[in-house]
Amino acid sequence: MRRIRHITIFSLAMIGAFLHRSCTKAIPLDYDEESIVVNSIMYNSIPVSGALSYSTLVTDSTATEYINEATIEFYENNVLIETLFCEKGIYGLSGFYPQAGNNYSVKIIAGNDILTAGTNIPGKAVIVSVDTITTLNDDNGPQLSYKLLLEDQEGDDFYRLAITRETVTQYYSGGEIKYERKTKDLKPDTDDKIFDSLLDNFGGKELDFGPDNEYRIFSDEDFKNQQITIGFNTPHFNDTTTNIVYEAYHIYIHKLSPEFFYYLKSIILYIYYNKIPFSEPVEIYSNVINGIGVFAGFNDEAVVSFQETFIPYKGEALKAGY
Repeated sequence: MRRIRHITIFSLAMIGAFLHRSCTKAIPLDYDEESIVVNSIMYNSIPVSGALSYSTLVTDSTATEYINEATIEFYENNVLIETLFCEKGIYGLSGFYPQAGNNYSVKIIAGNDILTAGTNIPGKAVIVSVDTITTLNDDNGPQLSYKLLLEDQEGDDFYRLAITRETVTQYYSGGEIKYERKTKDLKPDTDDKIFDSLLDNFGGKELDFGPDNEYRIFSDEDFKNQQITIGFNTPHFNDTTTNIVYEAYHIYIHKLSPEFFYYLKSIILYIYYNKIPFSEPVEIYSNVINGIGVFAGFNDEAVVSFQETFIPYKGEALKAGY
């Protein structure tokens, strides 16, 4: 009898520049044998890093078993950059930032197992313009409404819309003025058709009753080499109880590698349809040969920021207070 195992995946925070942070989620998969799991999402704003672990039985309540003694050969455009060693399941290449337009691959040697995977860092998405106005939501509360004009480039491209809110708050401590900087990931509210039907699993864009496109991913299938306007909203915050001296909204259009796009899409589909009897089975996407997991990349260079400074301040003091 087959036994269900699960893998720990490093899934994205719902929005933001990981999106610039990550969390973990256990995903049950129909694997009888123990498998090596690769988790590495690269982008050009941070050094290369990732994790190696073993799949474990769903009934196993112990912590994820990370692989401590693996050797990873890291390649850029088929040229060996460095041989990495795993420490407590985490590997990295300090000071090495992946570059847009380059291909990357790994060869992982863990005991008698040899795994390989490859991906790329796409070029920067082209944001032509972003217009914004304040409107009312369904509850008559204020919201910020955006119209973003995106220009698609040659080839098959994959995108993700992400938004973060950045604030700096002034406060007093020990008789001194100090500042605290925070960032918050915002989930864009949108009914734009570019996000419709993409995740529908029943065979047609006419039927759109699948899961919510919570990662706000989309492809250029319907606007290749053209411009497209994307509409979305974010809450309009009214922080009257805090002394906010600076506020900014950062609008990102991430350009995803195909591996990253299909990985995110498969996670959403799997979680949604796994709860519905008689639905078509969905497998978590993997591009790891002789293992499971994902080795993928994206470009986060395309960003437009809207910012306000509420109280004049000296930049030196603000910087020192971070």
